[in-house]
Amino acid sequence: AGGGCNNKRGDMSDALVNPTPATDVHMGNGMSCVDCHLANDHRIAGQGVDLRIDEGVAMRACTDCHNAMSIHPADVRLHLDKVACQSCHIPEYARAVSTDMLRDYRSSEVNARGLYEPTITRGSNVVPVYAFWNGENGYYDFRDPAVDQQLMAYPLGRLNDGKLYPFKLHQAILPQDPVSGAILPAKAGIVFQTGDMDAAIRAGALEAGFNLTQGYTFINTQRYMGVFHEMPPAEQVLDCADCHEATDRVDFTALGYTPKTLRNGQPLCA
Repeated sequence: AGGGCNNKRGDMSDALVNPTPATDVHMGNGMSCVDCHLANDHRIAGQGVDLRIDEGVAMRACTDCHNAMSIHPADVRLHLDKVACQSCHIPEYARAVSTDMLRDYRSSEVNARGLYEPTITRGSNVVPVYAFWNGENGYYDFRDPAVDQQLMAYPLGRLNDGKLYPFKLHQAILPQDPVSGAILPAKAGIVFQTGDMDAAIRAGALEAGFNLTQGYTFINTQRYMGVFHEMPPAEQVLDCADCHEATDRVDFTALGYTPKTLRNGQPLCA
């Protein structure tokens, strides 16, 4: 997906074809996709932030196999209602194969398969971005005016509405119609076969009904994609300090928390 191994999602590479437990603690110990993605009459469980279709089959919960209350100490149990298992148990993604973190439609390059593609910046061992997710999502409506850092797909939720999940935050620099502000489609076949981005953008815009009387510009966009796979063994789980003492993993202010200055009426040291 996305033109190459692990390009799109960041947590599903060809390392899962024959994984070790270190690559994926579940599949490396004999589990298969449908052990968690339950199926009923060819309908498959599972729904993402940018993959919006829900086929009506419930995903198997981690707690179907793990008794979270009995295997965690008291300080961790305090988090179970608000923090998804993946947030602590997948400290980094793209551990086995690098992933596409930025796709730039201003220029093209030739990939390992000999095909042209937009210029891609890759990342490995990437720390997720964290956000509350209540199971619903928002998305960019095609033809709407877009703004800088336009969100293409994103989780809905906030403090006290949903659980904290880890996400890949993918960036893209996309063509934009300066008249309407709409993000323009590029003709993928022209991109892959010729690498001529100008021709691809103009052909895609024309087919979508844009006349480009003022040409086109570019805009920065981003989208959230959930991180659920390639979970390492439990020994690599985050500890308290990784989130509550470090400053480079969780932005508590952005999540809606107000720092506390008092505890039981006494000032806190930090």
